[in-house]
Amino acid sequence: MQRKIISFGEIVWDVFENGKTLGGAPLNFAYFCGKFGADARILSAVGGGELGARTLEIMRKNGIKTDFVETLEGAQTGRVLVKTENGIPSYEICSPAAWDAIKPSQNAFEFATKASAVYFGTLAQRGEVSRQSLFKTIRATPKKCLKIFDANLRQNYFSKDILLRSLEAANILKINDEELGAISKMFSVGGTEKERARAIFKMFNLSCLLLTRGERGHLVLAGEEEIESKTKAEKIADTVGAGDSFTARFACEILSGKSAAAAADLAAETAAQVCSRRGALEI
Repeated sequence: MQRKIISFGEIVWDVFENGKTLGGAPLNFAYFCGKFGADARILSAVGGGELGARTLEIMRKNGIKTDFVETLEGAQTGRVLVKTENGIPSYEICSPAAWDAIKPSQNAFEFATKASAVYFGTLAQRGEVSRQSLFKTIRATPKKCLKIFDANLRQNYFSKDILLRSLEAANILKINDEELGAISKMFSVGGTEKERARAIFKMFNLSCLLLTRGERGHLVLAGEEEIESKTKAEKIADTVGAGDSFTARFACEILSGKSAAAAADLAAETAAQVCSRRGALEI
């Protein structure tokens, strides 16, 4: 049976001086879950006009279902302005954006009642409308549904309250090494990297914690297991979407009955493949 997976949150264009690319962690996650055989849907919103229409066109071209993406006339499709000075990039996540006002349809809620996994982060919680919609969606999912929280901390669009509520709702947490430091500080957790990860794992009664560590590979905590591996990437074109592909592959393999160790190994292989090419989606 094809697994139903919900990805809730932002759709954004990264706008560079010489062009733009479509992405956003929830969009990338839905894309990769679809590639791994799931019936994955993103719950989001785009603005009206040419950019919103172009967004939906590219999503469909990449096999991403758009039936739960609302077009909000008068709103702006999400954008992140990327500027580089002296070789150092800076990012401005434009506000407000259409994805600040996500209102899932009745069909989306009905889909949620049959979902095997729901994925969410912090950024889409910056708007009150989307934040309320997110937790209403989570409450609609079955008890056994995997609730995957990808912290994805950006700028100042998170707080201890948002993290606390999200962690309490989740049973799988995905973070990178920088986010581990920020969350550890916020919740007064000390020790080595592994000790801090284990403390957060226990504090929120998680079933899995996925820690991606760039060139150092990953650490996965599952029960008493500590699964570590170096990166499998031999060639790196860029890392856009690599973490999202890791999370998506891990979730899909867990849902198919794989062990955490086997799922993590396959997820690392997928992330390495994504690193070997530019971008997550075909534009």
